[in-house]
Amino acid sequence: MRDFLTRLVRFGLVLTLACGASYLCNLWLLGFEAISLPSQATTLVIGDSYARNGLNPRALGGAVSVAQDAEPAMLTGSKLDHILNTNPQIETVVWGLGPHTFAQYNDTKLSTHGQTFAMFRRYYPLMTPGAWWDLGVTVAPREWTIMLMGHWLVPDRHLLRDWIRAEQNALEHRQHPYVGGFSSRSSAVQADTVDARAVVLQKYPESSWDDPVSDAQTTHFRALVDGLNNRDVRLLLVSTPMHPAYRRAMPPAIVDHFESDCTEPRPMLRWTGST
Repeated sequence: MRDFLTRLVRFGLVLTLACGASYLCNLWLLGFEAISLPSQATTLVIGDSYARNGLNPRALGGAVSVAQDAEPAMLTGSKLDHILNTNPQIETVVWGLGPHTFAQYNDTKLSTHGQTFAMFRRYYPLMTPGAWWDLGVTVAPREWTIMLMGHWLVPDRHLLRDWIRAEQNALEHRQHPYVGGFSSRSSAVQADTVDARAVVLQKYPESSWDDPVSDAQTTHFRALVDGLNNRDVRLLLVSTPMHPAYRRAMPPAIVDHFESDCTEPRPMLRWTGST
C-alpha cells in the first residue's frame, strides 16, 4: 500500500510539473501572436457578422477588416487592444454595430455549453485564463475547466504553428483564428418572406423582453470608446442595415438603448430602408 501511494504521489508530481511546463510554454508562445497589418492600412473595420458582411473595406480606401461572426463587444475590445498595440499606423476604427450589439444573448456565448467552447477556441490566444473571468460574464465552470485542460495544460499545436510561421516571416494576419475579415454572403440579406419575429426570438427570447440589455456588453462598449479616445484614434460608428420588418419586431427597450444611451451622443452613419 505504501509503495502504491509513493508511486501515486510521484505520478501526480510528474503530471503537475509537465502541465506547469506546458502552461509556461503556451504563455511564451503567446508572445508571438502579434498581428502585423499592412503598413498602408490606416483604417480598421471591426464588429460581428453585420460588419463582416455589410462593410466592404475596399470601399473605405484600402481599409482592413477584422470583423468576425458572432463576436460579442467584450471580445471585440480585447481583440482591438491586441491589434492596436502592434499597429500604430491605425488612425481610424470603423465599428459596424446595431441594437443586437448590446443584447443579453451575447452574454450566453460565454456561459452556455457549446457556445462558450466555440468562443474560447477562437479567442484564447488573446487572453490568459484569468482574463476570461474579468469579462463580467459568468463562465460555466465545466466549460472553463475543459478549456483550461485542452488549451493550457498541454502544448498548443496552433500556437506552435503560428510561432514557426512567425519565425519564417510567413504568418499573415488572416491566419489568426479571431481575426475574421470581409465576406460578401448574399445569404446574409434577409428576404421579405422570412418571418421577422421568429428570427428576432432566436436572439431575444420573450422572457428577456422586459430587460434585454446586457450591462456587460454596454460596459465593454464604453470602455472601447474611451480606450480609442485615449489612444487618439478616431472611431466611426456605422449602423449596419436591417430589414424594416426585423427592426420593428425587436424589443423596444433594446432599440431605445441603442439609440439614446450608446450611439446618440456619438457620430454615426446610418443606412435606411432594407438594404
